[in-house]
Amino acid sequence: MISPDIIVSFLDWVNILTVLSTIGTRIPVVISERADPRHGEVDPLLSLLRRAIYLQSALIHVQTRALADYFCSFIARDKIKVIPNPVQIPQDQTASLSSRTILAIGRLTYQKGFDCLIKAFAALHVSFPDWRLVIAGEGPERRNLESLIRAHNLSDSTKLKGEVKQPSQLYRDAGIFVLSSRFEGFPNVLCEAMSFGLPCISTNCPSGPAEIITHEKDGLLIETDNISALAAALQRLITNEEERKQLGVQARNSIARFQIGRIVDQWQDLFTELKPASN
Repeated sequence: MISPDIIVSFLDWVNILTVLSTIGTRIPVVISERADPRHGEVDPLLSLLRRAIYLQSALIHVQTRALADYFCSFIARDKIKVIPNPVQIPQDQTASLSSRTILAIGRLTYQKGFDCLIKAFAALHVSFPDWRLVIAGEGPERRNLESLIRAHNLSDSTKLKGEVKQPSQLYRDAGIFVLSSRFEGFPNVLCEAMSFGLPCISTNCPSGPAEIITHEKDGLLIETDNISALAAALQRLITNEEERKQLGVQARNSIARFQIGRIVDQWQDLFTELKPASN
């Protein structure tokens, strides 16, 4: 029989079942919420059970302060720990900022807002015909996005690249990265793009981007679902290579706070705090 000192559980239904299965064992359970429960499909039963059963866990782990504020509505603040996802900083590998490629990465779903990105790019394409848009990822919105690309006569300049398991080369070959999401949990791709020194434009969606990017210091934040604002931000960076370079350098410097060693230390501190409760 396995007798762990601490259990870390992921995924909402698994979290609930894990807490229930450990009642009476005195094994501390850390619940890790990876998504934003305020968005996406809402299951009333799940919401009810989350509020009732998460109270029995030793600690709730979230990736952003915004999610910590949400859980504080029914869980004591001292039972909530914010630890972001780690990012591996590539050594001697940076983006080609002279590239005329705009990159986006994510599942082809409504959540990711790629329809807004395509429309924003379409508004600029006539003025900047040498730039192209690459979207890496796969998902149920592919056909709709393909139709949108054709409708805006972007077939020669916009590519839906499909799933890419190792996107490092995409980051290196890009000149601008865009996160166009309507909501997130913690956008790893944004951190990855910044680690390659890419100048980034992101929607200020819940949750994550505003805790990763400092607006106009190491990236640009824009209003969610605002096609005009996205087009204006793209035009700003397209026409100013020097700003692209400055934002890229600052992005790479600032994202170092999420490097793996620092995040591992935070998890180790968490385990050290909880372990005595298992004795």
